[in-house]
Amino acid sequence: MGLAGGGSPVPSMPAPPLPAADRALALEPRGVSAQVANPARDDYVAAGSIAASIAPPLLELARGQHTSVPLVLAMVVDADEALSRRQLAAVERRLGGEAARLVAELRPHLAGLHPMQVLPLAAIAFPALRRQSRSVLDRLVEALDEMVHADGVVDLHEYCLVRLVTIHLVEAMDPGRVAVIGSLKLVDCKPEVVALLSILASVGHEGRVDASRAFAAGIGALFGSDAIGFAPPGDWRTALDEAWP
Repeated sequence: MGLAGGGSPVPSMPAPPLPAADRALALEPRGVSAQVANPARDDYVAAGSIAASIAPPLLELARGQHTSVPLVLAMVVDADEALSRRQLAAVERRLGGEAARLVAELRPHLAGLHPMQVLPLAAIAFPALRRQSRSVLDRLVEALDEMVHADGVVDLHEYCLVRLVTIHLVEAMDPGRVAVIGSLKLVDCKPEVVALLSILASVGHEGRVDASRAFAAGIGALFGSDAIGFAPPGDWRTALDEAWP
């Protein structure tokens, strides 16, 4: 049983199976935006089914005081052998040989993890991560950053995972650094909004024409008839880091 808004009980429902890992899912933008901060019963069911689908041994590792750190690091290790060696070397430099050994041991157990399970599994590890010392958390953030840059390329999935973990660790290490929600209007954040939408459009479409149309649709919905050219930033990671605050 779960709780929806206002504490209303949600009857237990059979958990639907996760879609195939390579399946493309059709989304209706207005429907997605309407669900933000307003989940319905089926959203709770879907979230519960994802958590329930994660293998119990992985859940145990995520909740373990001594295994949560190597588990999160193992999520970033690449399948390419040469690259994984460089990543494990980064772990050893930051956290020591025993940590690197545990990461290497855990990596095969994550090979079958569904893409929809990655961020939820990381989130399950947050309580255990927050109980780590400040020194360990600092070195974990450094190790993650070095690992995702080991091949000179950061993809969006890596970025999202590391960004999510880092933000939660920053909250644990220094609550005063957590950004406070402000009152700026969208028009006052136009450069940041343009950067965000251009990156989303670029990542979400294979061709520039389709990406440009998607970008124009988003800009039109937010800023009306403003003519803003589609020009995704070359360094999208830095652009996003600067846009979030």
